[in-house]
Amino acid sequence: MAAETGATATGNPGGEAIGRDSALTIMAIGVLVYVGSTMLHEAVGHGTLCLATGGRITLLDPLGMRCSVVTPAMVAAGPLANLAGGALAWLALRKAPRASGNARYFLWLSMVFDLLIAAGYMVVSGATGFGDWAVLAAPLAAAWVWRAGLVLAGIALYYGFLRLVAVEYDRLTSHSGAAPARLRRLALFPTLAAAVVAGAAAALSPTGKATALELAFGTTVVVGVSLLAIPDLVGRRKQEPAPTPARITPSVPWTLAALVVAAVFVAVIGPGIDLSGR
Repeated sequence: MAAETGATATGNPGGEAIGRDSALTIMAIGVLVYVGSTMLHEAVGHGTLCLATGGRITLLDPLGMRCSVVTPAMVAAGPLANLAGGALAWLALRKAPRASGNARYFLWLSMVFDLLIAAGYMVVSGATGFGDWAVLAAPLAAAWVWRAGLVLAGIALYYGFLRLVAVEYDRLTSHSGAAPARLRRLALFPTLAAAVVAGAAAALSPTGKATALELAFGTTVVVGVSLLAIPDLVGRRKQEPAPTPARITPSVPWTLAALVVAAVFVAVIGPGIDLSGR
């Protein structure tokens, strides 16, 4: 199945054409990164601390993890895992300037999802009283003050992370990435593909369909739309591009991996699974 985008990117320093980005690979990487970010939060973050504190995971679904033992550390572990994952992806991207375009794009998009979702979640949690940060703030005196602080901190972090993402995007793509058509492909194709998988899994979630769907699309589409501001942000802090601007090439392994991961995420994680062993 040939699925390549139309425009040729020609913005590398040597004047050579970068070539066409594969739309199918872009979407496959978007699905893999989204599912990875979600499982990092729920299974690795919350789940590991749940087990470490002697609890049992009584439910794992696309947007939630229930533990028989609830501690502040376990609650905080989910969003902190995303922040750590985003930081590691950024470091790995910096250390691999000559890796394949697909691999570097995967690392960049991992940084995007983990950091922006973590910051956005802080805003949503503070504003609505829903989610991990609100749970942590609830027992505190004047919880509404803490929640207001979460909103402000989340907005500041989101803007700061978006600027960092913009700088790395410029290094990843060189000047070709500023072209509106290419930016839309690299920002919206992966997040819209992730939104389809997230929405399908959320529709099966026992957590509550409306909330699950809102969170699914908020953590995908909103992130993609916010990335369209990259040219304005990167213009304020220009960085040297990577030696070889990335091209996203057709890849059967990336595509097959995304199909398998999406199927498991929707069919198995979607309805929720009990990992307590009972």
